[in-house]
Amino acid sequence: MRRIARWLGAAALTVVTTILLVPAPAQAAVGGPVCGEDCRMATKDAICWETEMCPIALVITGKLPKGGAEVRFWTEDLRAVAPDDYRPVKDGLLKFAEGDTEGRIVIELVADGKVEPEEALRVWLSTGVGEPFPVTVTILDGEPR
Repeated sequence: MRRIARWLGAAALTVVTTILLVPAPAQAAVGGPVCGEDCRMATKDAICWETEMCPIALVITGKLPKGGAEVRFWTEDLRAVAPDDYRPVKDGLLKFAEGDTEGRIVIELVADGKVEPEEALRVWLSTGVGEPFPVTVTILDGEPR
């Protein structure tokens, strides 16, 4: 009986230690524009190297309305300045057909050959329902130091 009590005590201590001391994985802030009565697009902020294209994934949760949905998007300077740091988008359009579950917007970044601190820009998403939704893109410097 004592062995079982000791074993349960050690097992319980292990569980409590694991719960208290092992951090949970970081959860990215997820949100997105509304795309219909039973539909929402989930996305999160992006971090990309300046030497690559920067994808922003949009995942459909719920059911798209009949005929699908359209997302208009445009960019806004924050610490990154267009066209020196990225190619600006004034009126982009991403179409979702009925039954689609995800789509992707790609922002073209510009490698300028300069060593610089991280920069950021904002991509605005709008479906025409509710307020536009902001996504922050952080650009990490890809130049050797």
